[in-house]
Amino acid sequence: ISLQASVSRNRFPITQVDYFIDGVFAGSAGPPSYSLSLEPPSLGFALGEHSLRAVAIDAVLNKGTQEVSFLVRER
Repeated sequence: ISLQASVSRNRFPITQVDYFIDGVFAGSAGPPSYSLSLEPPSLGFALGEHSLRAVAIDAVLNKGTQEVSFLVRER
């Protein structure tokens, strides 16, 4: 699974994006792509609805958060 955040221009540059799945820290990514790759088996997803939260942190430690839900189903 590949995660990538798009950040808008800000007064201070974004230094990293932290990713959380179901509230558990999954990893951090830095510029320029803010992307993170995860292996599905390591995630241990149960079937059902889950959440992904991205927290962007700028050079002076301001934070912005975006959260989305996703569904894991059997094939």
